[in-house]
Amino acid sequence: MTYTAINFTITPFSEDIADALIAEISELGYDGFQYNENGFTAYIPSSRYNEKALDNLKLPDILPSTYRIGKSCEQIEERDWNKEWEENFTPIVVNDRIQVRAGFHDPIPGIEYEIIIDPKMSFGTGHHATTALMLETLLDFAPRIKNKKILDMGCGT
Repeated sequence: MTYTAINFTITPFSEDIADALIAEISELGYDGFQYNENGFTAYIPSSRYNEKALDNLKLPDILPSTYRIGKSCEQIEERDWNKEWEENFTPIVVNDRIQVRAGFHDPIPGIEYEIIIDPKMSFGTGHHATTALMLETLLDFAPRIKNKKILDMGCGT
């Protein structure tokens, strides 16, 4: 399936403005979003792309005049998105004590704990902010929970 990617730039960048814009365009059938340093890219199957619907968005009209939103469009040929995503998965390190990595990444010497995850789009990779916060919390409790069983009630899929 061919996709259309719309690159939105927000000047000056604001994650709140990006989130509001994403919420608005998700109603138009966009099914993937990727943040970057100046905005985000939104993806939609090319068969559902409607430039006029994008031009009729209300959010840009109600923004303070200090913000400018730009957009550019490109066609993306069909590819194995899952494979590409998996190949671009990068390890994370929390407090220089925990490394979350895929089996194909090299371990970091001196890291106290490793979590090895085979990346799949339906499973976490440790990149969400709450993951780092929970890992930091586990480090704080490590002496009290050592050799105990722990149930993760918020582990998602």
